[in-house]
Amino acid sequence: MAGKLPQIAKAIAGIGEFLDKSAAAKKLVDKAEDVIEQVWKKFPSCLTDKKSGPAARSASLSSEDPLEGCKITNEMVDATWMGRDEFPTRNSFGIWAWGGNTKDGALDLRTPSHVAAWKAKAFTRADALVWQLFYEQIHQSAVARHGVGSPKINPSAQHRAELFRYIIKNLGD
Repeated sequence: MAGKLPQIAKAIAGIGEFLDKSAAAKKLVDKAEDVIEQVWKKFPSCLTDKKSGPAARSASLSSEDPLEGCKITNEMVDATWMGRDEFPTRNSFGIWAWGGNTKDGALDLRTPSHVAAWKAKAFTRADALVWQLFYEQIHQSAVARHGVGSPKINPSAQHRAELFRYIIKNLGD
């Protein structure tokens, strides 16, 4: 038995190291859950079903029509850029984010470098989703009011929604 003491001591030390690593991993998981929850809070409640947790998030985001019964407000979209020194106005943000006031500006920004710029400025997929839904809402509302193909439909809204879909797809976690 005395000859086995070094092996037992080594095993006990290994268990201690394992427990230390497990505790560190739990802290990392807890921190990640906090970050996810903060991002989740940026989504409008109509997308989150007013429930919490991974199951609610998964169910909400897999909906075929995420706009059904959901109204994205100016306050929601403004919350994504306000308080950032480089964007004193929505117009300055718009020039950077979707190419300004041109009809096709958003199409030209569907590039890896624009996605990298979003990452560099710490914008999230939740931010981009709010803008995507906002522009889809503008487009769908105009079609409902004026009919498909009407000249009164905002021609850039659909392109901007496509840009934000591209950003969401390529932004990563």
